[in-house]
Amino acid sequence: MHPDWAPVPAPMPGDTWTYRRIDLYTKLEINRWSTRFLGAEQSWLKFRNVVPNQPSQGGPVFRMTLDLGHCQRSIDIADAKCGSVYTFPLRLGGKSGYQKLPNDGEYGYHSLDCVVAAREAVTVTAGTFDTYRVECEGAWVSTGGEGGYLYEGQLRQTYWYAPAVNNEVKHEIRVFKNKGGLDSQVGGELVTFGPGGTNPLSPSEAPSQDIGDERSPDADTISGHWYGVVQLSSSARAGVEVVFDGTSGFYRLVAATENARSNPCFNHPFPLKVTSQTQTEVSFDVIEEGVVGPCKDQSVTLRRIGSRRLSGTKADGLLIRLGR
Repeated sequence: MHPDWAPVPAPMPGDTWTYRRIDLYTKLEINRWSTRFLGAEQSWLKFRNVVPNQPSQGGPVFRMTLDLGHCQRSIDIADAKCGSVYTFPLRLGGKSGYQKLPNDGEYGYHSLDCVVAAREAVTVTAGTFDTYRVECEGAWVSTGGEGGYLYEGQLRQTYWYAPAVNNEVKHEIRVFKNKGGLDSQVGGELVTFGPGGTNPLSPSEAPSQDIGDERSPDADTISGHWYGVVQLSSSARAGVEVVFDGTSGFYRLVAATENARSNPCFNHPFPLKVTSQTQTEVSFDVIEEGVVGPCKDQSVTLRRIGSRRLSGTKADGLLIRLGR
């Protein structure tokens, strides 16, 4: 059972997303990049772009807003301004966007008006995800540099945000010429998602604090959507999605690799039954046997750590951590 909203992103330190950029004219891949979550610092989320499969190599730390907004400045706009296509919690019909966000490293600015247009399943290289589709329309404006000429054109952008990975899994950006037709169209999609723990942080990347934003409608209850990481063995972990709805709900492993996506125990919403619950602790059984062939029933006990964190173990003693 799914809620009609997506909570504010609650990634775990070490979560790593690898994307590829595609030319939508030719369908050819332009490049790939990986982004790693380091932790929260006051009202900011800290990330670092890293070299795929070489997490010790990468660029400088950068910050985003709690709504996954970028902060930018242009050549002719010295003061940085932040803007996001999302406003969390995401709800169907919800509005977002920004006005006059500087064109990063270029001249001028651009504006977008966005709406959460649909909730739909979308398939990318990393797998199939339950997403919220955000559609944006707007315009770009450039002064043209030293000549001072004014240029402008339309923008159309679409984003697919997946709560299971606390990030978007797909986007398409179309830029129109100065008062003319389509100039460029590029897309991006998630290739792999490595949940925190499979990508250990270096000491310099250790987060300064946990995320403390309380905008989720279920912030004071255990009921609702939770996302996080579960330990499968001493060396393997996976993403996990858990929903509590009274004494029932569901539990779903999130496929992070091609091998995992072929495992029938991944990407299936197994029913769960809550066996005990207090304000600080919840225990539940995951019913897998008889639902999907080789999958085994599980028992889990989690303790509440703040309003947006659950941490505990399965009956086999392996770790599970959830956030929202």
